[in-house]
Amino acid sequence: MLRALLLEPTSALAEAERILRISLLAAPQQPDAIQHFLRLRQKMSAWPVLDETIPGLSHQDLLAQRSLSAALALTDRVAELHAIAAHWIAHKTTPVPDRLRACREINESRRCKNQSRLHG
Repeated sequence: MLRALLLEPTSALAEAERILRISLLAAPQQPDAIQHFLRLRQKMSAWPVLDETIPGLSHQDLLAQRSLSAALALTDRVAELHAIAAHWIAHKTTPVPDRLRACREINESRRCKNQSRLHG
């Protein structure tokens, strides 16, 4: 996969896509490889973008690995977009630690008290 990522900026998109396809044929459950593979296909205007010729990867598997902005070009179904966004956030972001969440709640309550004093 690394070689494919290195080829992307050189505009060797077809070669990068070929390498990613080979990687996915060997091991289909590679979320980052799927995401880059589909992004390349979209960039090359290789339709259908959701290429279902890789055994072990269904239409839904492929769609689930897209970023929300890329998925907007592939579907207008709100439920699918919601699921894609939830999946993306769960896998690509780090949850806020509990101690930071508590600090945020304390700061919010202080801000509310200060505002009530100013406007009270």
